Amino acid sequence: MKKVLLLCVILIGASGCAGATVNGSEQIAAEANKKAVNLYIKELEEREIDLINPLKQEVLMTIRKSDFADSEETLREWVKELARGPNGFDQRMKAAKVRDDGTFVPGVPQVVLKEEELVEKIKQASYFTRQLEIPIEVTYINVTEEDVAGLDEVEIGRYATKFTSSISGRVDNIELSAKSIYGVVLGPGDIFSFNRIVGERTKARGYKEANVIVDGDFVNGLGGGICQTSTTLYNVALDAGMEIIERNPHSLPVSYVPEGRDAMVNWGTSDLRFRNSFDYPVLIQMKVDREKSELIAIIKTAQRYL
Repeated sequence: MKKVLLLCVILIGASGCAGATVNGSEQIAAEANKKAVNLYIKELEEREIDLINPLKQEVLMTIRKSDFADSEETLREWVKELARGPNGFDQRMKAAKVRDDGTFVPGVPQVVLKEEELVEKIKQASYFTRQLEIPIEVTYINVTEEDVAGLDEVEIGRYATKFTSSISGRVDNIELSAKSIYGVVLGPGDIFSFNRIVGERTKARGYKEANVIVDGDFVNGLGGGICQTSTTLYNVALDAGMEIIERNPHSLPVSYVPEGRDAMVNWGTSDLRFRNSFDYPVLIQMKVDREKSELIAIIKTAQRYL
């Protein structure tokens, strides 16, 4: 009887030890799995990813997801710098131009890095991701040197406005902005953007203080007068049959055009944009005649296109 009881105690004890061993193994396995997962995540974050420049089909730089482990905001700020920084990917379009001597100056296409799309691509990169192509949008200029021969032959639009020559800062701004536009060529379907072509109005670029309309009042502001340039251009675009895409009125009437014929511009908020809807290129010319106190805008094309 004693032997039977002793055997039962031994069996029970053995059974209990076996159970402890199984539970311990599970715990060890769980910890091992956790370590494996953490190691996988670390390897994923440390894995190098080549960013490919699609314009040149070459590696622009190499990154790691761990570079942006702090926060998503860190990633967004890095992408913003990649797009808009001093050496950023974004490139403002420079329109093709024709000089007075007939020389063709090729334009530069507009390049815009799609920031949100690149953020998502990096966030979703897997362990197996070795390369990512940088998502960009390129707007090419739809005109060649062969297209522009004889573009100054025929006027298809003309408009002029008067200014007060005694207000020197204003006239200087008008002349400077008109020079930026002079000679611009628009190919079929090309869109003219005043802000893109003229650029930001800053002291460094030669713009001066003069009267501008702000919230229904005349105040002194940098670049005052350029709205006469945009307004004159708007009216010649109408006269030539361009398709108006964006035009913004002033909050007060202006003296140099009839009411409802003005076009206000402001860097970063308001633009003048129109499309060359013809199937041939056109040439835009703007110039200031200080003797007549007149700003003249002309749109031309070649005889062979008409």
